[in-house]
Amino acid sequence: MNIPEIDKDKCIGCEACVDACLRDGLEVVDNVATFVGEDCTWCGNCEAACPTGAITCPYDVIYDTSDECGCGHDHDHDHDHE
Repeated sequence: MNIPEIDKDKCIGCEACVDACLRDGLEVVDNVATFVGEDCTWCGNCEAACPTGAITCPYDVIYDTSDECGCGHDHDHDHDHE
């Protein structure tokens, strides 16, 4: 399984990636971020949150945001999202 890569020499153990992970897939072990489990959705949040650039995603992620609110319509319309 492809998961983001962690450069252990750059990681400072700040836990920014842990907080950013939507799947609780990261822990800091011995002051280094470590992936746990196999629930990575390749969202890239950990890479974006890392202040030292220690995490890199070795792939391109393409998001389909045409229905980001789940309403079933494209987002060229106005409606209440409550």
